[in-house]
Amino acid sequence: MKIVVSSVSQFENFGGPSLVGGLDEILHNVFPSAEAVALDHLIKQEVKFSDNKIITKAIPKKSTNRIKFLSNAITYRLFKITFFKKTKIFDQLVQSDVYIDAEGIKYSDKLTKGKDKITSKFFPGVDYLPLSAKILGLKVISYTKSYGPVYRDQTKTSLRFYGKYIYDFLFCREKESREVLTKLGISKDKTIATYDSGIMMTKKEFDITPIVENKFITLSISFQVIKQWNNKVPYVEMIEHIVNHIIKNYEYDIVLFPNEFKKGSYDDLEVAKEIKALFKDNERVKIFDIREKSPQETKFLLSKSELLIGSRYHSVVASLSSGVPPLVIGWHYKYQEIMEAYAMSDFIVDNENCSKEWLTENTDKLLHANNHYRNIINEKNKIVKENILNAGMLLKNIIKK
Repeated sequence: MKIVVSSVSQFENFGGPSLVGGLDEILHNVFPSAEAVALDHLIKQEVKFSDNKIITKAIPKKSTNRIKFLSNAITYRLFKITFFKKTKIFDQLVQSDVYIDAEGIKYSDKLTKGKDKITSKFFPGVDYLPLSAKILGLKVISYTKSYGPVYRDQTKTSLRFYGKYIYDFLFCREKESREVLTKLGISKDKTIATYDSGIMMTKKEFDITPIVENKFITLSISFQVIKQWNNKVPYVEMIEHIVNHIIKNYEYDIVLFPNEFKKGSYDDLEVAKEIKALFKDNERVKIFDIREKSPQETKFLLSKSELLIGSRYHSVVASLSSGVPPLVIGWHYKYQEIMEAYAMSDFIVDNENCSKEWLTENTDKLLHANNHYRNIINEKNKIVKENILNAGMLLKNIIKK
């Protein structure tokens, strides 16, 4: 069994490797002898992953002429010939049995800007890789993804087309996402609601003392939340308040966790630097650079936290799957559903309703009853992980049909 996995980058973003690392564990459970490769748009040459079992390398996902790529797929399927120069990705698809789209969130108008063109009401956008994989006869799977909310005609047209005709099955990580698909006419028989594959990513132990020597609380900060922010109190001011509260009332250090890096643009690291500048003379406030550790090591560091105050989804996933109570500022229903699954929905707030008082009160509540909430999360973890493994068996049956 050979598999191609397309995800967000395995570099400069904790979300991509969380999804792929968790998927690797799932594939190892259901296809232990499979071989898989990830596609990555940030690399220029092949990269190997020493901590994975099935998805052991990534190859460059270079931009290409979509029309030529699709034309090659058609002529190869019909006549086993191509008229345009083949790429390494094309050769990989030809040699594979399954294409898994594991981007995490897709077809969401929370992430898009601009206006619809007139043609967008009638024609879907061209996502050439799953389309080519379908033409070449591969099984095409969308795995543990969030969909929606959808408002734009372009988004609706594209999701309806790919959901109905290109994907053989769609694994959603929320019931709400599944409803988005159903409302667009995609049959419930080819969808299921389960949980994010990142829950299954393993941890790799290492010595964390060079990063932080004392007990600590992690703050996963987010430029994405700032983009969605609709609150009279600025996001950075809100975080400054809760850091001050912890420093004044507890002995914990603070580890600022930038989840995503975007070269040459405003990103999580820039937000972390803004917050650290407010505490520049306080050694208890530190920035952890995720680029210095593997995803599995990063998850291990998060697992040693007393508490996560999180604004990034996969830091919340890593926290919950490690038994660490999270306090969440969310901007999408994906946050709400994952917290509900762990009986922690009292500890999530959207950006509009977040307040300094709410953060203070619930930080104190989680710290004062830390073991109680850890026990709840660990019990729920058994149920959630069993559900994910059952979904993995469904994946196996779909691919083997």
